[in-house]
Amino acid sequence: MGKKEVREAPAPEGEEPPTPEPEEKPTEETVGAALIKQNETVIKLLELLVKQNESKLEKLESALSLLGGVAQLQGGDKTNPYENLEKMFPDHLREMLNLSTEGKEWVAKPRRFLGKENFRLIADVSKQLGGRYVSAGKDSHFRGPLNG
Repeated sequence: MGKKEVREAPAPEGEEPPTPEPEEKPTEETVGAALIKQNETVIKLLELLVKQNESKLEKLESALSLLGGVAQLQGGDKTNPYENLEKMFPDHLREMLNLSTEGKEWVAKPRRFLGKENFRLIADVSKQLGGRYVSAGKDSHFRGPLNG
């Protein structure tokens, strides 16, 4: 068997065969515009990632703040235990609690309903300080020894 030869069909009479369009070379302007558009897309994606992870970051900051407060309270200044007690809770949790001392113990009474996550954070700090949760209806509170 022989090879078949493939030929282009001739252009109809009176028409010229189509000529391939020359490729346009990119200019600095078109390359710059494409890069700007690509950068804008990357920025939008990064903003979306940041937005999605903001709550995780807030929880991490809260946990780090709690750990710092616990360390200060456990080894901190014994002359003013109430000042150290305030330092163990981050601002957003401290606003939910009435903090006080009773004898050689600290007391943290919720001002309002804490919710699951805030309750857990406060309970974790209390446990690290040797404290506990005292369930007493409307008088429920967290309590523990001063200075660990």
